[in-house]
Amino acid sequence: MLIVLSHCFFTAGSEMSRDEHMVVAAIDFGSTYSGYAFQFRGSDKICSVSSFHGSTVTYKTPTVILFDKDKNFNSFGYQAENKYAELAEEDNHYGWRNFGCFKMELYRMKDQKKPLRVTSKLKDDQGQTMDIIDVFGGAIKYLKDELLGTLLANAPRFEENDVKWLITVPAIWEDAAKQIMILAAEKAGIARAHLRLVYEPEAAAIFCKNEYSTAVDPRQNDIFKPGSNFILVDLGGGTVDITAHKVNDDGTLDALVPPSGGPWGGHNVNKKFFELLEDLFGTEVFRRFSAEEMDERLELDRSFEVKKKQDGQFSIKLPARLIELAGVTKIKEIQHSQKVSFRKDKLFVNATAVLGMYKETIEHTIVHVSEILQKADLQNVSTIVLVGGFAESKILQQEVKRRFNPKKYLLVIPQAPELAVLKGAALYGLNESVIRSHRMPYTVGIDSAVEFVEGRHPVKLRYFQNGSFKCTGIFKVFIERGIQIQPNTASAEHKLRASNPEEAVIELYKSDRDDIPTYTEDCRRLGEVRLTLIAPTQADQSKKDVSENQNPVINVQMYFGDTFVTVKAVEDGTNNSIVAKINFLL
Repeated sequence: MLIVLSHCFFTAGSEMSRDEHMVVAAIDFGSTYSGYAFQFRGSDKICSVSSFHGSTVTYKTPTVILFDKDKNFNSFGYQAENKYAELAEEDNHYGWRNFGCFKMELYRMKDQKKPLRVTSKLKDDQGQTMDIIDVFGGAIKYLKDELLGTLLANAPRFEENDVKWLITVPAIWEDAAKQIMILAAEKAGIARAHLRLVYEPEAAAIFCKNEYSTAVDPRQNDIFKPGSNFILVDLGGGTVDITAHKVNDDGTLDALVPPSGGPWGGHNVNKKFFELLEDLFGTEVFRRFSAEEMDERLELDRSFEVKKKQDGQFSIKLPARLIELAGVTKIKEIQHSQKVSFRKDKLFVNATAVLGMYKETIEHTIVHVSEILQKADLQNVSTIVLVGGFAESKILQQEVKRRFNPKKYLLVIPQAPELAVLKGAALYGLNESVIRSHRMPYTVGIDSAVEFVEGRHPVKLRYFQNGSFKCTGIFKVFIERGIQIQPNTASAEHKLRASNPEEAVIELYKSDRDDIPTYTEDCRRLGEVRLTLIAPTQADQSKKDVSENQNPVINVQMYFGDTFVTVKAVEDGTNNSIVAKINFLL
């Protein structure tokens, strides 16, 4: 199942040639962990997947970035975590800027009360701020440079222009968040012409279809056979993305419904665990420990990341300093807890308490998947695919098996589900045409006016013009939510007369509702299309049959089916060029 998306921004003419790049480089920019992979064109397998050194060697590294007191990049991932903990040990960390799980801010900022701007700031753990583009740009640059270093070791003669870059984003992100990623990638030194965003569940679906279609076991070959319908649940650290697709006869994928999901990722379980520790040891004691002993807190974090993948109850070694701060009396109290037991330096968390940590997060996901499966377009879905780091959780897997009838739905979890998005992104870069269609995730339109009708239209929207009363604020639809849209094909067209001879602006509104609102006040502002008219050549000017002082009529085409939303425009009746830009960061 995959992502249904559509859209994102900028100018027409930013398309890259699909066949000119020798290397496809994929960056999986996760909420909690990130990694990279690359593949040479013509190769049938991923040539390299990132590896990082933490407590052990891992394919991904924590999405944590550290800047010094002058806001200069210092380190990323495990190195950033370790460096910051070392600084804190000597109380030298003050003034340094440490950002963790900052990708989730792009999801949270979709609230209209805090809309994204190019100038938006992020707060670090000390309350200090930095420009959002600088933080994301620094992270992307680190991953880009690491990838290029690995690539250079494998292909010393390659040039950077030979590389096509793919950066993963959640399917449920707002267009403004995607635009931030584009700007951050540019700041990191990736040219827009060499960049694609790829939706995380879409990439994972491509990987799973490819992986099982070439499996040795013939029973696995049929899971994604032509005509099959599947739903894919990408269980990341921050968000859960849910999409659904049909496999076509030629192996391409059609989206069945718009993407959906929410902030129900696995990191919520981590929060519940540390809330339990605060409850057991006391908020003041635990927070003091976390502030004074960052290195020990870091090891505790990493230990729990391993434990949370296990089944049922678990034990975890507690830092000596936390036990010391708690004192003998508090430890005796803990030993009488119904949730845990304490022996020497180990905390044993019983199965009931463990399930309590998972309950809210799992329930959100299962209820949402259940609701989606009731949709008319998904009645032929026979497979549920789980991917993402949180999909490794045995507790989550068991609950999904229990709640969804195994006679009706086959549950598929690929090996190393945390790498499905990363590897799928590289595959998508080699063949973007595997995604044949998306579904519009929202309805788009503009503010328009009609004749005012007493009793039908609200008086507050009435105004007088050209001898009659009009009603402003009417939502005129360009394209509806759920409509099937294809890449490289115009999804919506609009004709307008420019407000002046030099430029025109179209304000776009959106609605996530299944029904269509009547008024723009019931919608949200999406962005604006700015059209700049280029002065015509002398030959073109002579062909114009309108007076020079008459504002031109412009034909606008919007491409929502591409990974980025793009816009193209021409002056009606001429070949005059028009620069068309769409911006979601207003």
